Amino acid sequence: MGSVGWRQNEQSMHGFRGYWQALNNLIVDYTYSYRVNRVFGPDDGTFPADWRGDNNFLYTDWGPAEGQRIGLFGY
Repeated sequence: MGSVGWRQNEQSMHGFRGYWQALNNLIVDYTYSYRVNRVFGPDDGTFPADWRGDNNFLYTDWGPAEGQRIGLFGY
């Protein structure tokens, strides 16, 4: 999830992000976006410039032992 700054119309998102590192071996990263200003043309076009929705992004990373990492994500 990110922006495309090289286009004529820049893409931006409205929402929030939470990052939590409980222990040395557990990380939780959650993002919620409710609006995306896309690079496409007018609001009434085939691909609307202002796209609204409930978008959830979750990433967790866990290291059960030295040298081992498990990453899970859900979009």
